[in-house]
Amino acid sequence: MYKFLPLGLLFLAPFLYGQNKINAYEYWFDANYAGKLSQSVSPAEQYALNTLIPASSLSEGLHTLNLRFRDDSARYSSTISQFFYKVNAGSISISEINAYQYWFDNDFVSSVLQPVSSSQNYMLNAQLSASSLTEGLHILNVRFRDNSSQWSSTISQFFYKAAAGTSGGNNLVNAYQYWFDSQFSVAQLVPVTPVDQLNLSAALPTATLTKGLHVLNMRFRDAISQWSSTISQFVYVSDLSSSLNNKMKSMQYWFDTRSDSITTKAITTQQVVQVTELLNASTLADGLHTLHVRFADSVGQFSSTLSQFFYKSGTTGVTTNVVTGYRYWFNDDDASKMVLHTTPSQSIVELNTKIDLGCLTSGANRLHIQFLDQAGMWSVPLTDTISVLSTQNIYRFTGNGNWSNAANWVNNAVPALDLPGCKEIIIDHISGGTSVMDLPQFLLKNARLTVLPGKTLVIPDKLQIK
Repeated sequence: MYKFLPLGLLFLAPFLYGQNKINAYEYWFDANYAGKLSQSVSPAEQYALNTLIPASSLSEGLHTLNLRFRDDSARYSSTISQFFYKVNAGSISISEINAYQYWFDNDFVSSVLQPVSSSQNYMLNAQLSASSLTEGLHILNVRFRDNSSQWSSTISQFFYKAAAGTSGGNNLVNAYQYWFDSQFSVAQLVPVTPVDQLNLSAALPTATLTKGLHVLNMRFRDAISQWSSTISQFVYVSDLSSSLNNKMKSMQYWFDTRSDSITTKAITTQQVVQVTELLNASTLADGLHTLHVRFADSVGQFSSTLSQFFYKSGTTGVTTNVVTGYRYWFNDDDASKMVLHTTPSQSIVELNTKIDLGCLTSGANRLHIQFLDQAGMWSVPLTDTISVLSTQNIYRFTGNGNWSNAANWVNNAVPALDLPGCKEIIIDHISGGTSVMDLPQFLLKNARLTVLPGKTLVIPDKLQIK
């Protein structure tokens, strides 16, 4: 009874291993990688997964399905993760749509609820009144309700309300306009025979443009003088004589940020290049690196750079390597402000923990995080921008019992795993109660933990001052 709808996934083997074939897949739910299940399949270069996956052991609610594929050289694809919702037994078979609700833009208070005859599938084909809307661009939002009062996710769609008296039923494209770079003042308007669909195939003059990279901008006009959104595309203007029969003749590659040690290799002049050779990485340390590759054509112009992560291991290989820890820091903090943690040795780490923003100023800040393997090698830092709106400097325990119970803290604010230097925890539990630290707590440099007179703090887990 507890099964997903059939999965329909098509997995393509990477081009670097063009002869390899998929021979198995494995899946697991949520962060339970230890409970993963593997399934062998007939070897194939392309594999369409369409099967029922049992979920009887899962509780009702929101979960994540994680799935990855293995080829015949024992290499795994990246993991595909998808949210799904498990409902009570029997509810799927009797669930039917009995109403839909719609509203325009952000005006949810004026939403319209429309009951419909109950059915498992409902095709919405109705005219929705937009008489109260102004002329111009708007958003239509629609969602559906079933007979257990559960709502679907909201579907949102842009639409344009035209002026009164105009009709889009027989609307046609009657012109297009184009310009290069930011030179809209010299945009060219080209009328065309009115058509429902315009297939534009025309040579656009570039004699006034300098040789090099430019941007072509284009938009289309209809019979009621409304313009489409603008389409922009990079173009490269070269000498006509040099662009005829252009082919690739060399390639360059380098590792990480070492652009000072670029290796250039000549290749047989050809229009399509397939690189199948071993690249020398003997000077690189073991660990995670980035390979950068680009190609030059017969007129000396380079393609954009292709970049790909790869891992260099010692002679023993990395088949059993695992993650053993991680560290993070903010902005341009030096090594003294890095926060380091160990983790249980595991191949896949799902980091799901609160990170206190410490003494960061309001506005945009950068978070950097790295992972450590059992060989002592750090991954390349992952960097993301975070926006700090406000900060809380004091966490006050005023209840009774476990540290992890949010109800025991003022405003349900449980301290983060790492308490920065500008923060303080105050133990002020109810009369006759205790505060039991059932979670590990780390106090970073200059952070404070204060137990008020007459109060009791029990530490069965771990308190560490870094």
